[in-house]
Amino acid sequence: MLKAKACRRLAVVLVSAAVWLWAGSAVAQSESEAGFVHPAVQSYAREHSVSQTTARQHLDRIAPVQEILLSIMRLEAPRVAGSSIDHGADFMGWVSLVGEDPPSTDAAKIADAHPDVEIRVGAKHTYGELEAAQQRLSSDLFDQTMGDLETAARVSEMVVSIGIDVETNSVAIGLDPGRAKNRSRRSVPTTSGIVSDEEFAAEASWITETLQDNIPVGLSVADGRGFGPSGTFFGGVTMTIRHRDSCTSGFAAKQIGGPYGIITAGHCPEDQSMFGVPLPWVKGWVSRTADAQFHKIPIDSVHSLIDGYKCETRSPWCDVTGVATGVGVWRSDEPNTPVGIVKEGHHLCHTGRKTDTTCGKVTDIATIIRHSDGCKKSDGTVVNCSPVFIRVEGDELKACSGDSGGPWFDHKGMAYGIHYGGGGKDCNSTGKTLFFSAIWHVEDFLGVKVLTNPPSPPERVDDVTAEVVPGFDMVRVSWTKPSSEAERYVVYRRVAKKRYAYREIARTRSTTYVDPLWKLDPGSEYYYRVRAENNLGLLSEPGPGSYDGVVVPSLDKPRNLKATVNLTSVRVSWEAPTKGITRYVVYRRIALRGYQYKEIATTTNTEYYDRVSELKLGTEYYYRVRILKFWGTLGIPAFVGITIPGVPGYPNNVDAELRFTGVRVSWTKPYWAESYIVYRRVAKQGYPYRQIATTTNTYYTDPLSRLQPGTEYYYRVKAVNAINRRSTWGPGNNYADITTPRS
Repeated sequence: MLKAKACRRLAVVLVSAAVWLWAGSAVAQSESEAGFVHPAVQSYAREHSVSQTTARQHLDRIAPVQEILLSIMRLEAPRVAGSSIDHGADFMGWVSLVGEDPPSTDAAKIADAHPDVEIRVGAKHTYGELEAAQQRLSSDLFDQTMGDLETAARVSEMVVSIGIDVETNSVAIGLDPGRAKNRSRRSVPTTSGIVSDEEFAAEASWITETLQDNIPVGLSVADGRGFGPSGTFFGGVTMTIRHRDSCTSGFAAKQIGGPYGIITAGHCPEDQSMFGVPLPWVKGWVSRTADAQFHKIPIDSVHSLIDGYKCETRSPWCDVTGVATGVGVWRSDEPNTPVGIVKEGHHLCHTGRKTDTTCGKVTDIATIIRHSDGCKKSDGTVVNCSPVFIRVEGDELKACSGDSGGPWFDHKGMAYGIHYGGGGKDCNSTGKTLFFSAIWHVEDFLGVKVLTNPPSPPERVDDVTAEVVPGFDMVRVSWTKPSSEAERYVVYRRVAKKRYAYREIARTRSTTYVDPLWKLDPGSEYYYRVRAENNLGLLSEPGPGSYDGVVVPSLDKPRNLKATVNLTSVRVSWEAPTKGITRYVVYRRIALRGYQYKEIATTTNTEYYDRVSELKLGTEYYYRVRILKFWGTLGIPAFVGITIPGVPGYPNNVDAELRFTGVRVSWTKPYWAESYIVYRRVAKQGYPYRQIATTTNTYYTDPLSRLQPGTEYYYRVKAVNAINRRSTWGPGNNYADITTPRS
């Protein structure tokens, strides 16, 4: 931990990075001993009404889920409308596809393998179409979009941002009517000079109607009143200009092939000092790809450069002296590994000098920020803005003038960006929409690398044991905690055969893991490996004692599982595998990929009747039955599928032929038909059709003894399915006629 004196002298000078004070075992120990909970975890738990344990689990799950979503999007590239994560108790990552067709088999398999990932269909526009519409409305394109130049100029004045909203499948614009030089006649009068809610609603309605006709996708409007870059900063050490607080440093960095220095926001003044030491400007401004600038550390400075940042005493990671105990930034030792690649659905925090630390959800990774004087290159040339800013929204988010340039980070301390602004000058209001420059864009734009110092991984796990627990139908894997640095453990499994690789199956904070036997192949041998993980996600190395093997025994399961459909229900039946079974659990799912099994009943019988009235006609279902033993464990499931018949088609090609004993009526079998109803009427006006027979054949012989000689008759047929749904007769000419012979 830094001493207070060192913290006060924290200027900035050329020295290789010390350590991120968040990273490493000291902070891991202080967190566990002092009951420290990261503000990202606290914010997530409050906003989504979950426990802090659940919040931490969901935050840890974000990155793996986004990798899974990326795999699905690669397979469904032509149809992708977007992806994100729904947070809260029902944590779910999702990919949205255009159209109603189901996903491909490979994509569905990926979704089926992960209970917190799903594929949604029904979107109207692909992400590419949304991007094209966004560009059509961006920067200097308003004049080309609308024929009325006066209207175009007014729209351009009021629109402050143009992004993509994947959740509503629309282009989202930020609107500030107060920027218009002349208020609209539609506006509600105001005497305060502040745009009222009524005025905003009127302008939002007008601008939606105006723009919607010019783009082929949906349009949504967000409140952009008071939007703009913050004037001063917090997040690192306060930076000054002419002895007045100006900005705050974001992250320590080193220019590629150049000096060490400090990153801050690009719209800050270029004349910056820290602790009285002038920091010469090197490069940067509001660019197409970031809002950032880089200041080098003077060579003759006598201070140290620390690759962390100072905090105030009210921040939860500061001690009573105000010395930083840090939020760390780290990078993998692997080459070209980016720092903090952000996607829709991330839950991130930013620290502001006036608003402290608040957190929210990333809702767009490609927002266009429209500056009054355009975007600029580092040489000052004005260029069109690009959709490269990140939009974050949250019920607790705060920001105000004084927060620009502050760091954006996640609950593990990983760097994600430099704060730009949003939210106006009110420091106390919450629920704001904020924007930041992504850290990889900042690095690329400035030609720098954020200084990082990866902490050491935890000690390896060397005493893994795996054993089958008799009577509980499970493999129990156990180990002891290797060191205080281990925050949780990653459990892997592989089939003990050559060329089979270990696959991750679980992450847990416990030193035991239970693997149900029904997931495994009876008679096969499996190896289990465990690796420790610290609070920054670094894994221990596997060693000779970090795995163990076990042979899976054969187990009973419900036998001879069958499903049959009748008039009112689907009967699912099975045979008991052993004596002493008390209960069974019955599950059902639609037999389309991507649908999950849902528990529908628990029974002590060896059969269950599922009501047809609750099912969809013409749809295939799968049923699964598992043993529920008296100690509460579930056995290996048995599976069976059945299709609920739809409304049958009408019998076609109805024909009548005179035979020696009667009239033979025949027809062709339609789909879903199980039996038929034959009708007959006298071919005279006013005579109705009457039912004369039912049959399972595609023909019926009407005895001559029932017919009048020399009389013409009409015959029609309806089909009936297995659950007594009847077809129509079909078109009016779908009948047969015949005249009986005279006696």
